[in-house]
Amino acid sequence: MNKKKLLQKLKALLEMKEVKDGFPSQQACIDWANKVAPLLKFNQQYYINFMQNAHKMNLKLSSHTLVPAFNIMVSQLKMAINELENEEEGKNMDNSYSWTTIAEEFGITKREFGRKINFVKGDFQRSIIFRDIEHAYVLAKNGFSKPSVILSGAIIEELLRQYLLQKKIKPSSNTFDEYIKACQNNGILKKAIHSLSNSVRHFRNIVHIENEKSKKHSISKATAIGAVTSIFTIANDF
Repeated sequence: MNKKKLLQKLKALLEMKEVKDGFPSQQACIDWANKVAPLLKFNQQYYINFMQNAHKMNLKLSSHTLVPAFNIMVSQLKMAINELENEEEGKNMDNSYSWTTIAEEFGITKREFGRKINFVKGDFQRSIIFRDIEHAYVLAKNGFSKPSVILSGAIIEELLRQYLLQKKIKPSSNTFDEYIKACQNNGILKKAIHSLSNSVRHFRNIVHIENEKSKKHSISKATAIGAVTSIFTIANDF
């Protein structure tokens, strides 16, 4: 069963009149639980929490015990629905921007970028970086500027950390600022690249809500694209 169909079934079970107004009998509640439980197996935590409380519906317990247990069951169902809805919303976002599109815009393919960051050795770590770059680009293109800049800054920070590690250069502390200083002090990155790093760091700082005091402090779509661009600009200097 695909996620969309699963979501529809879970919603239908949650929207049953009896869930809100009460089941006519304990057996009716058990029958409802037996329909919900298999649908929650896509997430073991929801399933386990649901089943631990559904088990109580088979016992002769007071309403003081059964009602809270039933409420937990409903909460797990709602959490499952919320997770599936968020996934569906993500699919609806314009995801046409793949590495093919990135290559067209920035002039570097996924394979070429992979060679640039050959100091990142773990396959899983490399896959995370590739994924996050694609996500940062998609977010920027769809107008989600703040999360795009945060993600771009995080990517640059991690690349700098691993690059310094490979160069056996130890910064004074494990912070974005100190990574930049270590690169600058050791003549690793050019001044232009250093400025781009500072720019991303600056915008990562102002994404905190309390620092966004007016529209002039808001991050524009152009700035978000610039932050993504800086990932590839810095990579060219590795």
